Amino acid sequence: MYIHWFRSDLRLWDNHALSVSLDLAKNKSDLKFLWIWDKNITSFNSDNIKIKYLTSRLDFLKSEVEKHGFEFIESTGKPTQIFATLLDKYKTLQVFANEDYSPYSKSRDKLVSELLNLHDSELNLFKDSTIFPDIINSKTKLPYKVLTYYKTEWLNKLNIDIDLKNYSNDIFLQSDTESFDEFLSSKIYDYHKSRDLIAENGTSKISHLLKFGVISIRYVIREIVKVYLESNLDLKDFRSLKLNPKFSGVESYLSEIIWREFYKMILNFYPEVAKLAFQEKYRKLNWDLNFEDIVWQNEIPVLKTQFQNNSIKLKAYNNFLKFINSQTGFELVDAGIAQLNLEYWMHNRVRMIIASFLTKDLHIDWRLGKYYFKLKLLDWDLASNNGGWQWSAGVGTDAAPYFRIFNPDEQAEKYDPKRIYRDKYLKERDKLEKMIDHKLERVRALERYQSTSI
Repeated sequence: MYIHWFRSDLRLWDNHALSVSLDLAKNKSDLKFLWIWDKNITSFNSDNIKIKYLTSRLDFLKSEVEKHGFEFIESTGKPTQIFATLLDKYKTLQVFANEDYSPYSKSRDKLVSELLNLHDSELNLFKDSTIFPDIINSKTKLPYKVLTYYKTEWLNKLNIDIDLKNYSNDIFLQSDTESFDEFLSSKIYDYHKSRDLIAENGTSKISHLLKFGVISIRYVIREIVKVYLESNLDLKDFRSLKLNPKFSGVESYLSEIIWREFYKMILNFYPEVAKLAFQEKYRKLNWDLNFEDIVWQNEIPVLKTQFQNNSIKLKAYNNFLKFINSQTGFELVDAGIAQLNLEYWMHNRVRMIIASFLTKDLHIDWRLGKYYFKLKLLDWDLASNNGGWQWSAGVGTDAAPYFRIFNPDEQAEKYDPKRIYRDKYLKERDKLEKMIDHKLERVRALERYQSTSI
C-alpha cells in the first residue's frame, strides 16, 4: 500500500512526494492520503488559530481527494502508533512524505522509518519546502553562517529546470496562488519601497501559505524568474541581481525568499538553535527574566514560585505581562502586540522593533518573545521566527550587532509617519505612561552584552 503522509505540504499540486506516489500507484485504491494529529506536538485547542486553519485546510483536502476517488485517513495519536496500526491492516507500506527540518521532525521520521523497516516497508522523503537546505562552503566544507555568502552561492547553484521543477499531476489542479499572483502582477515592483511602510499593504502576505505548504516555494521562485525572462533579462541578470531600477522591488523580494531559505539551512545543520543562541558566547546572557523562570498555564505566563521574591525578576515579569497586553506606553510596540492578539499576524518591520524592545529595553529573554509569537502567529515557522528573534536580539547567525537598538518612537515616526497603523490598533485608547526610559535601558543593554562578550 502506498501512503502520502501530509505534514507541512497541504496542497495537491506541485507537491514533490505526492507526485512520486501518484506516479507509482497503478490504481486509486493503491494510494491512501494520511494526516496525523500528532499528540507529541499538538494541543488540539479548537480555539487556537493554527488548529482552526488546519481543520479548514484538511476539510478542503479531504473533499478534493475523495472527489477524485481516493481515501483520506485522518488519525490522532503518536505517529509510530498510527503506522503500527496501518501495518497491521496493510502488512507492508511505502510511505511518501516531504522533508521537515525541525529537531522533532527529524527524530519523528527516524522512529517511523525504523518501525517501517522492520516490516519490509519504507519511509521515502523528498525535498519540497525549501530549495537548498544543505548548501555548504566548497572551501571550508562547512555550512554558511553569513547570509550574503549563502545568497551568492544559492543564486549560482540554482538550476532552473531541476531545482524549480513543477511536480504537477494530471488529477489535481493548481490552486491557492491568487494572492501571490496579484502581488506579483503589481506590488512587487515597489516592494523595496513599500515593505517597511507599516500601514501600507505592500507585502505579499503569503507567509502562512508557505508555512503550511499551501503554496509551493518552487512556484513562487519560478514566477519571479519569469519576471526576469519576460522582461528580456537573461539568467546572468537573475544570478547577479544587478538590475535596472524598475526591478529593485523584485530583487528585494527575492532576497527575502533567500533569507527564509538561509534560516531553514541553519536549522537543518544546527538544530540546537531551536533552543539556544547561535552565538555560544551569548548563551550565558543573564536576562532579567529568563525563559526557564516562567511556566505557561493556558497560554498565560506565570512566574515560578521560587522567583516571586526576587525583585528583579518580579519587575521583569510584570513588564512582560504589560508587554503582551500592549500596555508598555510605546505606541508602536503596543499597536503591534494589539494587531498580533487580534489578527494573529504582524508586519515584519514591527516584529523586528518589538523583538528589539523586549530584549534590549526590557532585558527579557528572546525565547519568551519567540514562544509568545508561537502561541499567536498563524504563520509561525520555527526556522524563520527563531532566526528573526535571534537576529533582533543580536545573538544569532548573521545577526544585527548587539549595539543596534531600535528606538521605538523614532521607528514609529519613520515607518508610520501619518499614525495610520497606531491609530488603527490603539483606536481612542488613553495614552499610557511609558514604562521605561529608552535611553537608560539602552545603556543597560550595551553593558550587559559587552560584559558577556568579554
